[in-house]
Amino acid sequence: MNRTGVIALGLFLALPLAACTPLARWMSGDDTTNDRSAAARDGGSAPSQADASTKAAGPPTITKLAFVEDPLGPRILVAGVDPAGRLESVWIDLLDENGKPAVIDGDGDGSTESSQLEILSSSMDKSADAYFFEVRASPGLERFAKRVTARVQEKSGTMGEPHGTSLAPLAVRGSGEACDLQGFDVCTDGLACNDDSTASSRCEDLDAARARRCATAPVIEVGARTRGTTKGASLWDPPDGCASEARRGRPEAVLRLRLPSPVSSLAIATLADGTTFDSVVTVLDGCGARATALACNDDDPPPVSRVRIDHLPAGDYIVVVDSLDRSGGAFELTVTAR
Repeated sequence: MNRTGVIALGLFLALPLAACTPLARWMSGDDTTNDRSAAARDGGSAPSQADASTKAAGPPTITKLAFVEDPLGPRILVAGVDPAGRLESVWIDLLDENGKPAVIDGDGDGSTESSQLEILSSSMDKSADAYFFEVRASPGLERFAKRVTARVQEKSGTMGEPHGTSLAPLAVRGSGEACDLQGFDVCTDGLACNDDSTASSRCEDLDAARARRCATAPVIEVGARTRGTTKGASLWDPPDGCASEARRGRPEAVLRLRLPSPVSSLAIATLADGTTFDSVVTVLDGCGARATALACNDDDPPPVSRVRIDHLPAGDYIVVVDSLDRSGGAFELTVTAR
């Protein structure tokens, strides 16, 4: 179950809004394009002066690269480190089976998409010295691109060595095996990649992991104004049709709503002033595998989500606040009833 606004780039690629500097037709009408010369992209520009501590920290590097098959379309995942904050962007090249730039013509009309794009550092997910991003493509790109290369560009213009990988199925992990929360692999059905109970993330029984999370969930009541944070492994996703399938596996927070008496109408909403991410709110009638979603909302303008349920009996309910942004963040939520 592992996976901020998404826009389509040309025929195939989708990225976070303001994520990239495209070449040719990857994206139109975006104001984030950087005008760089070919010499700069090839490392020909003169490096700017940097202090000794920045140089000593080392250059940005790519530590993981994957080009994986997916029912929703191929995905490119890149992770790395940037200890001195020198990363400007990462350049991605799509290649054919012979290692040549891919000729991408989805409509078959002779009009092709560019096979190169630049992902800006400002759009990547950051944590301490680490960075991560994912490029999600529409189904069909795999007909043209069989391999990708990625290389970093520093703010000075210096280019790193290219890293390459071929299109391959996503690796599947079994119970107890180490797994990657960023989505470089996936746990088999019935398991979830979780780091709640171990020092590192491992595949474990999904129901058991949810039960532990629910047991420690803060209790909220009608009239409450609650603050929290979405973070960690994803154990829930919004029900089908509530939010984009391409943005599943994002961090969430779990709350236990306690109703001492029935209510004719219940409203739960995240607040714009206290919420730092595009949110989804889901209300469940329980925690286990058979729990039913009573309501879900992602329709209000980000970051707000608002659900309403009529004629709700007394009892305990599970409220899941999901982030559609991979990095998660802080939220504020209200519960009202009549």
